[in-house]
Amino acid sequence: MKLFVEFPSLCKRFLCITAFFLCCVEDPVTVDDYSPPVVFTGLINGAYDSLGGNSQWRNSCMMVEDTLRMFFFSNEFWEKNKVRDGDLIRIDIFPKTDSTENDTFLTNGRVLFHMARYLSTNTTYNISRNDKQSKVEMVVNKMNLVSGGEVEFSDIIIQTAPLIGGGMLEVTEARIKGVIE
Repeated sequence: MKLFVEFPSLCKRFLCITAFFLCCVEDPVTVDDYSPPVVFTGLINGAYDSLGGNSQWRNSCMMVEDTLRMFFFSNEFWEKNKVRDGDLIRIDIFPKTDSTENDTFLTNGRVLFHMARYLSTNTTYNISRNDKQSKVEMVVNKMNLVSGGEVEFSDIIIQTAPLIGGGMLEVTEARIKGVIE
């Protein structure tokens, strides 16, 4: 008989706790069918990572005049009160300056690379065009520079010292695959 008396009391507690969480959770969970237009995968300092972005921090791949600009965010990237956590990469690929440049292999001469790692410590990396101290290399598998055009880069290697914080950056066995928005 005691079980029947306690059951309504347990139900009331459950309903009160559920109502509290539904009303008071600061960041409610949302469902989003986010599908990134472009994804970066590879080894970053020896650890495999896939930067696919998320519904709040979306990857992008677009033409800005004659330059291909790509932004990549780690899957769990977030920002709250100007505090960030995760990885952010920006890559710009500039057009050929003359007909002698290679169309299937890109280096520092046509690539600008920026990475910010907001982890236990903040670290920023930047490789300007023609930077002689750092290294950017990638094989061009596909690069159709129009809206809806496919892009695919493989065998990406990036090596550079930090501008701020952390240690050397080494990206190997990396790949970019996607579509220009």
